Amino acid sequence: MTARRAVLAAACAGALAAACSTGSVHLSADHDQLQSDVLALTQASATHDWPAAGTAMDQLRSDLADAVAAGRISAARAVAIRMHLAAVAADIETQRAPASTPSTSSATPKPKPTPKPPPTTKHKPGHGHGDGNDNGD
Repeated sequence: MTARRAVLAAACAGALAAACSTGSVHLSADHDQLQSDVLALTQASATHDWPAAGTAMDQLRSDLADAVAAGRISAARAVAIRMHLAAVAADIETQRAPASTPSTSSATPKPKPTPKPPPTTKHKPGHGHGDGNDNGD
């Protein structure tokens, strides 16, 4: 398990714990629904199914808002759950970013510089280095 996946799993677990702790959700139906939403979010995130993770996140937020509006979850508990959801959303965006932004370094390789030719060591005739073709006479 990569460090990023571990962080994402921990954040999802935190959202699950916040959503499903006893005493904060008064009806079993709310508890079951929020638990189901968090499970769907966790599974989609674990398999890198980002569209499904987004859908699960939206469903969890909607079900949470409904439970708060009906007075079945306290505002304080809802704030805690939303904080965990924000962390999960940030982790999901971090996971998605590398796949959606191509690397510019691998797109176009840099050309190698052309090597300079080695300097010539042949001397010009008549300069006293024996290359004047005078046949030794």
